[in-house]
Amino acid sequence: MKFPGFIDRPIHLFRNDSLFRNAALLMSSTAIMSVLGFGFWIFVSHLYTPSQIGVASALIAITTLISNLSLLGLNAGLIRFLPKSKNQGSDVNAAFLTVAAATVVAAGIYVLIGGHFGADISILSSSWHKLAFIILMTTVSLNSLTDAVFIANRRAEFHTAAYAVLGVVKLILPVFLIPFGSLGIFMAYILAVVASLLLSLFFMRRSCGYRFKAKPNWKLITGIRKYASNNYYGVILGGLPSQILPLVIIQRLGSANAAYFSMAWMMANLLYVIPSAATQSLLAESSFNPLNKLFHIKHTTKILGYILVPAIVVSVAIAPYLLRVFGVQYSSGSTVAFQIFAIGTIFIAANSIGNTIMNIEQRTGGIVTVQFVISAISLLLAWPLIQYGVNGVAVALVGGNAAGTIVHLILQLSHRKQLSAALAGVNLGGIPDYPVLQTFAELYGLTGASIGHDIGGGDRSSTVIVSHEDKRYVLKVHNPDKRSLEDIREEVEFTCYLADKDIPVPKYVVATDGKTITQLTVGGSKWLGVLMLHEDGEHPSAFSEQLLREMALMQARIHAAGIVYAEQRSPQSTIFSKKALKSTFLPFVPKGLSHFDFDGGNILVNNNRVSCVLDFEGMRYDPVLVCIFFTLTQLPATAHNMSNISLYLKSYQEIRQLGLFEKAIIRIALAFNYRAIRLIYASF
Repeated sequence: MKFPGFIDRPIHLFRNDSLFRNAALLMSSTAIMSVLGFGFWIFVSHLYTPSQIGVASALIAITTLISNLSLLGLNAGLIRFLPKSKNQGSDVNAAFLTVAAATVVAAGIYVLIGGHFGADISILSSSWHKLAFIILMTTVSLNSLTDAVFIANRRAEFHTAAYAVLGVVKLILPVFLIPFGSLGIFMAYILAVVASLLLSLFFMRRSCGYRFKAKPNWKLITGIRKYASNNYYGVILGGLPSQILPLVIIQRLGSANAAYFSMAWMMANLLYVIPSAATQSLLAESSFNPLNKLFHIKHTTKILGYILVPAIVVSVAIAPYLLRVFGVQYSSGSTVAFQIFAIGTIFIAANSIGNTIMNIEQRTGGIVTVQFVISAISLLLAWPLIQYGVNGVAVALVGGNAAGTIVHLILQLSHRKQLSAALAGVNLGGIPDYPVLQTFAELYGLTGASIGHDIGGGDRSSTVIVSHEDKRYVLKVHNPDKRSLEDIREEVEFTCYLADKDIPVPKYVVATDGKTITQLTVGGSKWLGVLMLHEDGEHPSAFSEQLLREMALMQARIHAAGIVYAEQRSPQSTIFSKKALKSTFLPFVPKGLSHFDFDGGNILVNNNRVSCVLDFEGMRYDPVLVCIFFTLTQLPATAHNMSNISLYLKSYQEIRQLGLFEKAIIRIALAFNYRAIRLIYASF
């Protein structure tokens, strides 16, 4: 079906541009929450008094503050590092347990001392209420963490579905909780979050490969500590003004004015989520594909420009009529503040892009600096401007964000000067930029090709999707300082050898000069490249018995071919002299050239059958038993599972029989790795 151009373009982007698609889905979460949120606040504005709404709004703000404190920056850490994780379940569980413990501590401290800082927490006066508050607060924090899992996996559709449920539940509950006053509003919010969390966990298990019983990977917490900490400090600092000022307004202007401020701020946040969604998608895309960082930044900025400018204009124009839906008092008390916040979206968007650039480049210390300036300026301006009511407070918050944008510009200019000075006269030899990738595509006759996202094809190369005339290819570009021409040639020859044995591996494309491996020098930097046909299939998120059997048979075929290949080629190549230390300790087991990184991340499957084995970059000459051990310790289906381990090894031996010595070694190694003595007696 042919659509008009202004409709066809977004449809095309949604289908083919993952950055646009995930940003759009995240924004659609907000659209759904907006419609349902309107209903929620319309209900509560007519069912509850402004004073009750003011107290509940302040308590919800404190809930957000406690959640932000408890996340410890791990939500940003998951978005940045989860895309490259080989065991997401373990990483996510480590983050879950850490955040849950932090939430219990933070919520416990609040119910004990919160009343000393001006907050009306009389609705949490009983011990039962305090205990329930602490327990339920963990769901708020964990629900925020599930958002990061969906964004990192670029499955924003589940984020949208979960927030739709949250909005529906939150819309319905206030009607039944009127007798509880402020507590009723607050509980409607909390119970809606509980429903959203349960649905999110279901989606994570079904579509993101998440396992509830996965052993937590505590190395994740230590590994991303600095990155997460700086984001954590930034979020805490950035959230302080909006979370503290409602309490100050209650003290200085009264609870009704706190309700007017909260209503204007809530409406403004519907705009603020647009840059938040777009930049979260930007961070996820750039984590998958650091090569196209500049392209993604420009693309995100363009998307924000197209969406935000008309959204701000419309919001300012219809503000009085929009807020009148909640009641005449909100139209007169919140309109100007909302219009000020709407205009300030420009600075929110600029700061979101700046923070994301720093996250991509892992210069997260700058985020702390910017957020400190925003908070400090906002609170300093609020002190004298509060005499002008909630409108003065709104000006203070926008002024703080404007100051943050200025600091971002200063830091970015300073970084570029330092980078230019450091790189003067230096051969970069790091990551090829977008023009380099396009030039490589042209060497294969793909003029005008579209360079897509990085598909994670190895830690010593850049691997991107290339589209040209309705065909898709995979371009892998190497830095010769990291991988030599000889190593790449060996990989190509071994892969072609496996293809001749009918083992499904990537198929190489010959360049216009008749060579498979191309070479390019740009600006003093040298690059080596190969182009392959794009293979159909998906990385498995779950491992059925049929798939385990398929993988075992495929690995055995590769090992059998690799042993023969090594016997034929050993005098001709230096790769066979590069033996790992394990070779010294395993002198009496068969050796061969093999993958040695054979897991779910390096295979594609169709209908539970292996359709392609990818990425032989890490191949080496070593005991093939080491390759088997690696696989059995990386597949979640074989962790501590004796029956699946036995199934895998029995299937493997249909192609290549293991020797007695190999069987003994693999039993002992697995028992030691999983700390399970029963694995010594595994039958295979």
